[in-house]
Amino acid sequence: MPCAYQIDPARGVVFIRFWGTLTERLAVELGRAMRSDPRFMPEYMRLGDLRAVTEFTLSIDAVDALARRVAFPASVRRAFVVSQPAMFGVARMFGALAEAESTFLVTRDIADAVEWVGLDRATAWPDDIIVGSPDVSD
Repeated sequence: MPCAYQIDPARGVVFIRFWGTLTERLAVELGRAMRSDPRFMPEYMRLGDLRAVTEFTLSIDAVDALARRVAFPASVRRAFVVSQPAMFGVARMFGALAEAESTFLVTRDIADAVEWVGLDRATAWPDDIIVGSPDVSD
């Protein structure tokens, strides 16, 4: 299961982490699991950690489909933290296709991402991130 999420209702943030190979199926299933979680609210900010993604098999068409499938209120800030240049490009493309450039940050710095979604820069990643994660494997 190379993905996990934790919903923090007290702070209004969803923490998401991917590692290993990121596939379209994995991204779709994670989104489905989050949206069906009773703690999930569409107005929660999203903070995605993709630094441990070693490979991705998302085509441009898949990124476009994922971006258009996701509906967020205009005020929802999202941040992806990446380490690979190629993943940086894919994440930026996702933001552009989702027409969310003004509320979307792609960065290599976790503290910048944490601050972007409205938390204190020193906020620690939740220890219980695997709670509520989908049983997805490719």
